[in-house]
Amino acid sequence: MLLPLSDRWIHFLLFAILVFLLLHIPQTLKWRTTVAIILCASLFGWGIEMLQGQLTFLGRSHDAIDTLADAIGAALGYPFFYFWQKWTSLT
Repeated sequence: MLLPLSDRWIHFLLFAILVFLLLHIPQTLKWRTTVAIILCASLFGWGIEMLQGQLTFLGRSHDAIDTLADAIGAALGYPFFYFWQKWTSLT
């Protein structure tokens, strides 16, 4: 049995993890790089949802709430990264 709205939580968590991992790539992290990574991840989620809207014969459909969950997850990936960096520098 799935929890209510579990699909939204999966979208949220996957995009938060995606941004968290992508933020580890640059040697120096500037605010422009951070914004670009979050924006690209959000656009990637939007593109996937738009593609699903075109591939209805596969039983998939576009869902704007999934796109929103992707974008929120992407945006909150940065605070997770920030606090992870602070926490690991203390140990």
